[in-house]
Amino acid sequence: MPDLTFARRLEMVQDMTGRGLNAAQAAAGHGVTAPTARKWLGRYLADASSRPKRSPKAISPGTALLIVELRRKCWLQARIAQQVGVSTATVSRVLTRAGLSRLSGLQPHESVQCYEHETMGGLLHIDIKKLRRIERLSIGLSSATLPVGRNADDCGRTANACSIPACSSSTSLS
Repeated sequence: MPDLTFARRLEMVQDMTGRGLNAAQAAAGHGVTAPTARKWLGRYLADASSRPKRSPKAISPGTALLIVELRRKCWLQARIAQQVGVSTATVSRVLTRAGLSRLSGLQPHESVQCYEHETMGGLLHIDIKKLRRIERLSIGLSSATLPVGRNADDCGRTANACSIPACSSSTSLS
């Protein structure tokens, strides 16, 4: 018994569906048994879409568009159903397909503004622990020691700071 590739199985199924051959005739033409031909026909038909070719009770595209437009005006589903003359389940299905089933979906999302810098310390955030009173803030830190803390930049990289002597009044921190 020859081993049928996918292309040969498809050809055998097309013989049965398109050319009108029965399972025994198609099987004989491809060198397999009739039960094997029926098995592959069943698998082929099972993979086919189960969606109907036509749906006579489906709503028209114009009605669906009206439902979406009323939703964009922030109408509730029950009010839309009453106005258009369809069930709330139909309105819900149409709005779910359009991605508007929740009123929060109508509001634009504010984008989060992120900053990323090439070098570490380009944008620096310092968490400090005050060890001593900061006396002059205008030109920098002038106490005996600088605050000790943990530094983190925008990329999530961290560095630990150490206590260092304060700058002299002639220099400033930049």
